[in-house]
Amino acid sequence: MFKPPLNIRYAEKVATELGFSVEQLDPFSGYILRVSQVGKVGKAGKTVFVGAGNVSGFPINSVSIANLVTDKAHTHDLLRAEGIATPKSRIVFLLDGFADLRPAGFDRDDGEAFATELGFPVFVKPNRGARGRYARSVKDAGGLRAHFDLIARDYDTAIVQEYLPGREARLFAIDGKPKFYYERVPAVLTGDGSRSVEALLDAADAFAHRQGLPAQSRDNPVLTNTLGRRGYTLTSIPAPGETLAYCEIPNASVGGSSNSFRTTFLAEEEALCARIFEATHLRACAIDLVYPRDRPCDDAFVIEINANPALTTLETIGETTLLEDIWREILIKAFE
Repeated sequence: MFKPPLNIRYAEKVATELGFSVEQLDPFSGYILRVSQVGKVGKAGKTVFVGAGNVSGFPINSVSIANLVTDKAHTHDLLRAEGIATPKSRIVFLLDGFADLRPAGFDRDDGEAFATELGFPVFVKPNRGARGRYARSVKDAGGLRAHFDLIARDYDTAIVQEYLPGREARLFAIDGKPKFYYERVPAVLTGDGSRSVEALLDAADAFAHRQGLPAQSRDNPVLTNTLGRRGYTLTSIPAPGETLAYCEIPNASVGGSSNSFRTTFLAEEEALCARIFEATHLRACAIDLVYPRDRPCDDAFVIEINANPALTTLETIGETTLLEDIWREILIKAFE
């Protein structure tokens, strides 16, 4: 069921409590909120906008850097220049359009050669995608070419990067200071004693479709490893309450959850947030990390920086006071 985006709801609530004037400008979706000093809209008082979807959500962020970090290739280049660890990766142009406006070496064949150099499996996703859309591992060159075709239906560029299975986490920071941390847990299938694994997957795919997301592949390593460990096939019927890992991406948009939530931080986490702020001057952002299984436990790689995170997990786990505190800090800073 539709309801206004979470950040819009909390920004509106906190802005009203702070005595600001608020106005919903998008009656269809509620994706644009104007916040202004009372009685001074369009005059001497300051006005800021809070957005959702493709609209920049946090009014303290520079639009230029917020737009830059939506490009994963640019983000990796920026972070690597600052000595911040990111997965080995390469941008791949999937379409012929604008071919004369870019250097050679970044077309599909080059992406396949890069993947072969890295060694399969590799992880592939749209360069400007969001919510885990079309993000998955591929195990061979044929799968890579097929996935390029799939991504090209909606995007003109992809990222091919080294496959780093492990523990994923998110840090959220304001002005380089972390505000919360949690581990990101992929969605699971839950048996009911009557439906097969295939039927449970169909239901999960139907949920993803309603979120505007594609179906999960049936040959992804998480699902195949789960079935192998249990001795199951797609026709097996899990017991009531039995859970099966099936999904590679931990995004809340496809039913992912969280654990190990905290608002206290390790020294290296505080240092990372400060370094990313120094490198980007992005004032509010989520930093997505992976801790690969074959590396030291504190050896984190930055996967992405999200300048427009929805903060949905905070509401899901009942951290509504923290959500309000975050929006109070953001709006006060926006009107300084």
